[in-house]
Formats: sequence, structure tokens, C-alpha cells
Amino acid sequence: PRELRSTATGPLEEANRTLEQRVEDGIDRLRSTERLAAYGQMVAGVAHEVRQPIFALSTAIYVLGDKLKDRTDVAPQLNLLSRETKRMTAIMDELLDFAKPASLFTTRTGLPDLYREAVELYHSEPGSGGVEVAVTCADGLPAVLLDRTRVLQVLVNLMRNARKHAQGITKIALR
Repeated sequence: PRELRSTATGPLEEANRTLEQRVEDGIDRLRSTERLAAYGQMVAGVAHEVRQPIFALSTAIYVLGDKLKDRTDVAPQLNLLSRETKRMTAIMDELLDFAKPASLFTTRTGLPDLYREAVELYHSEPGSGGVEVAVTCADGLPAVLLDRTRVLQVLVNLMRNARKHAQGITKIALR
């Protein structure tokens, strides 16, 4: 009985440790994602708040430039102020663009072609050998509207994760 208990619990304990590690890794990834999202929101908030003072400076520079248009002694400084406020505006616009989710570029795509390309991309990576990818796709499916690049990225990432986290994997089914 003692030998039987010892033999049976060994693989279970190992599976439990592996599962605990995978859960811990998942929680760490989630925390990292949440931090990045919070960072993006903070950057957008700061950029939005900084735009107002830049606009006020631009307006003041315009008014001063109009009132002092005959003063050639201050023209270089006004030009510098104008140029630098435009540069700050461009930087704030870039920060706001960074915080926005990227646009989708959708196109009609046939799933068999999409799956074939995903498998080719996956197999072009080091370490993907030895894992067969079986693709099943029903005949006659209509093309679907999707962002091909992003869906390819998702499919390849799913296959990578399967290879990385499923010990002893020999086959991935893509359907």
C-alpha cells in the first residue's frame, strides 16, 4: 500500500506543481498587462492635460508676434517659441496616438489560406519541429472579414503556447 501510494502520488504532485506554476505565470502576465494599460491611460491623461497649456502658449505667441511684428530684435525669440510649442504639440499628439488602440485593417480572408499561413509561420520558428499541426477546415466556408495580421499573430501565439506549456506535445489541432 505504501509503495502504491508513493507511485501514484508522484505524477499527481508533479502535475499539481506544474499547474500551480502555470497559474502563477498567468497571474504575473495579467499584472503586467494591467500595469501597461494603466501606464497607457496615465500617458494619455498627462498628454491631454499638457495640451491645454501648450495651446495657451501658442495663442500668446501669436498675439505677441502680431503686436511686435515690427520689432526685429524679438523676432528670433518669437520664432523659437513658436517652433518649440509646435514640437511639443507634435510630441503630445504622438503620446495620445500611442495610448489609442491600433486600428483594425480588415480584409475578406478564406480560413484555409489563413490556417495554412499560420502553420507555415509557426513551423518557420526554431523549436517548432517535432510538433505536427493538423488543420481541419470545412469545405465551402465563405471568406470572413478580419484583421489578417492580428489573427495570424493570435494563431501562431496559441500554437507557441501549446508547444511551450503542454509537456510531451506531439500534435496541435487547428480547426
